Amino acid sequence: MQNQLQRFERIYIGQAISIHEIRDIFWNNFKEKSSILFGEMYQFGKRNSIMGQVCMRCFKAHLLESAKRLEFSEESLNILSKRIKCEIGHNNYYLDNEELKSVS
Repeated sequence: MQNQLQRFERIYIGQAISIHEIRDIFWNNFKEKSSILFGEMYQFGKRNSIMGQVCMRCFKAHLLESAKRLEFSEESLNILSKRIKCEIGHNNYYLDNEELKSVS
């Protein structure tokens, strides 16, 4: 897991939220499902990184969509949404690996 965390950290350097904050959100609030969601967001970062940067609005949209799919509680979704201080996607859409996806 530490190697995965280090690779994930390199992808998100320079973003509005640090990898350490993301890790803390997952581990402190969503213990039983955190590793699944963290792994999903790592894969999202790998698919969508351009020169080590990922659009935080797309990241947030995918994070919330993934958390919904994993049946996180509304309270958990609110915590995630508040901790990442940006809009969700772009006009109800976000990009994932060049595919335009709708925010539900």
